[in-house]
Amino acid sequence: QLLAQERRYLLFYYAKSLFQQRQFGKINELLVPVVRDLPRYQQKQAYGLLARSALQDKKPYKAFGWKRKLWLSLPKGKKKTALRQELFELLPKLSLSQLKKMLGQAKGRWIFPLDYAGFRLGLLLYNAEKYPSARKWLARLKSQLTMQHRLYPRVVRMYDEVRGVRRPAQAQTIGVILPLTGRASSIGQQIRNGIELAVVNYPQIQLVYKDSRMSPVRAAAAVSSLVKEHKAIAIFGPPMAKTAWAAARRAQILGVPLFSITARAGFPKLGSFIFRNNLTPSMMGRAVAKYAFDKLRIRRLAVLYPTSKYGKLQARAFIQEIKKMGATLGGAMEYAEDTQDFIFPVKMLIGTTFANAHILRVSKAKMRKMKAFERKRLRKKMEKMLRPLLSFEGLFLPAPSLVASQIAAHLAYYNVGLKRASLAHNTAMFSHLDRFRKIQLLGNNGWYHNDLFKAGERYVRGGVFCVRYFRGSYRPLSQQFTQSYTQRYHKPPIHISAYAFDTMRILAHIASSGKVRTRARFREALLKIRNFPGPTGPMRIDGQGETHAPIKFVMAYKKKFRLHGILR
Repeated sequence: QLLAQERRYLLFYYAKSLFQQRQFGKINELLVPVVRDLPRYQQKQAYGLLARSALQDKKPYKAFGWKRKLWLSLPKGKKKTALRQELFELLPKLSLSQLKKMLGQAKGRWIFPLDYAGFRLGLLLYNAEKYPSARKWLARLKSQLTMQHRLYPRVVRMYDEVRGVRRPAQAQTIGVILPLTGRASSIGQQIRNGIELAVVNYPQIQLVYKDSRMSPVRAAAAVSSLVKEHKAIAIFGPPMAKTAWAAARRAQILGVPLFSITARAGFPKLGSFIFRNNLTPSMMGRAVAKYAFDKLRIRRLAVLYPTSKYGKLQARAFIQEIKKMGATLGGAMEYAEDTQDFIFPVKMLIGTTFANAHILRVSKAKMRKMKAFERKRLRKKMEKMLRPLLSFEGLFLPAPSLVASQIAAHLAYYNVGLKRASLAHNTAMFSHLDRFRKIQLLGNNGWYHNDLFKAGERYVRGGVFCVRYFRGSYRPLSQQFTQSYTQRYHKPPIHISAYAFDTMRILAHIASSGKVRTRARFREALLKIRNFPGPTGPMRIDGQGETHAPIKFVMAYKKKFRLHGILR
């Protein structure tokens, strides 16, 4: 027995020397069989040595286990507090399977650090949308904790949300989350007008409104309230990017279909219950490039865009699409989002090659006869007469109407001519000589405002831009919506009112059919929508939750907007 005890001592000191030599694998083999038989003071040192060697060997699971044993063996004090913090830092490094294994092997009550490991496991399963497993582990953790425990309120809240996935639904109750108060209340009211007009012919539908107040926390709480208290079968989500994102994440967890008109990139990818009906920046960029290439037959295109995320997304999609179609990128230039001076970006874009550069050649004899101020005045006069020889035939301006108007005025100042406007023909009308002297202006739905003509109608005449909803459409359903909205609210609708009208009509149509009783079935019904009529055109919903409809292209002509063509 004495020899065995001495052997254990020797093994322990040999393991310490192996740690200095960085032979971490052998330490585990030597100490694990004898660590329980060591004296108490030496046992603590062995636990620490095993934990450090496991960390050096990049095995956080084993290190966590040894640190946990060391923490349990230490008395209260500074060392135990410091070790507690080390366990917290090590916890995020454990994988889902390692957490399951550790908690599955645990016997008795889950005391620290197993309580936090259980919460971490439940959170990972919750975020991964593995709700049955999350519910099982959270229920077990809930039974292990006392009501005074710091984690108890969070565990109970998460457990209730996971259980809410299977909550029953009222088939004809639809929730609506909008910014009804605060700085975005005017937009919220425009959307509400469209929603209420949509349910006029569906009296059986009950709408429950919640105010997001532009707060992501309130938006997420509104989703929980609509599901748990009001038993809504579907939700019309908030339009603003941050609130829509928060509401969608909560809706996906609770398993309720959420349909929003936000334009935020990647929104439907948040989950299988998330849907969107809007014209996104990337969609606009691709549509403008395709229309310019296929319908206007322009082969050299350029883009002048703001440095905002909105402008960059459109410019990137536009450039990718023209390269994909085989068109030539004649130029790409950006400008500061908040600037009002476009001289530098315009001059850089149009270049320094001029079709009538010969006018600058004045004989030296004439120049010698002139005085200095006369030569300077003549030079400025001739520079104003220069007509640039452009490397592109079409220029895309993804900007609001007022900014587009200002840029167009700058282009006119530098003698950049515009393509001859033609409503009779949908193709570019260039003569051979004008092909690289005149351009076609192209824009997005931000152009659809009378501010486009503010700097001068002649500067934007013939400019073509894309929209989903056009008040001057010849389609009967679009005209009927415009007339009904104007009569009821004494002002014409804007595009988001049309999107809200279309979206709510889809939701009300499914909810009032009497065939859908659960949220999962409601989601399946949404995915089957094909050629659904609306003011924006016949709509379909793809497998990713994105709504598609024909994109209309409108021409600015004599201070009016006229339909130019449709891209399906």
